[in-house]
Amino acid sequence: MKVSVSSSPARLACWSGVGSVLTAIPFLIGTVFHVPRLPTPGCGPEMIFWADRLRFLVFLVPFACGITISILAEKRLRRGLKNEMWQESVVELLRRRINHPVWSVFAYLPLLVWFGYAFQSKLFHGTPLFWFLMAPTQTISRLRMMLRPKQVAGDRVLPDWRNFKPIQSEHWGEPRQNSFSL
Repeated sequence: MKVSVSSSPARLACWSGVGSVLTAIPFLIGTVFHVPRLPTPGCGPEMIFWADRLRFLVFLVPFACGITISILAEKRLRRGLKNEMWQESVVELLRRRINHPVWSVFAYLPLLVWFGYAFQSKLFHGTPLFWFLMAPTQTISRLRMMLRPKQVAGDRVLPDWRNFKPIQSEHWGEPRQNSFSL
């Protein structure tokens, strides 16, 4: 699959989201289904892969494809933002969509599900479900950081410490004037 650099930023963000969902699918499969080990014709360390070939196929292929899609889309989005390939109005529209409060609520959903599952089952077997929800949440967080507007030097909240003068005093080494003695 080839995503062109001239794609819109919304499309690249969408591809990043699709990749994160593909990355999360093995965790959902691990929670819902039991993937069996297949019988092997022999024994030994080389047969471990042969017995688990179905597990590798079910878990590793979507995970690897999802990571690849997500990384490539985010890389192209970052490059396009750095080179200012899109108009500011197009980027601002995506920025408003990504900063919608729904996504902030979605960020706490994995923890709530995980704790709810832990209290309900008294065991932490809900960890794959937590990671299923956490992968898209992390992607949204990375997209928010990428789309954050660049700060102008005058808009800084904290001063740049390199611009301060060195500390100077005319009273180095003298005792304090207002010290109390007992």
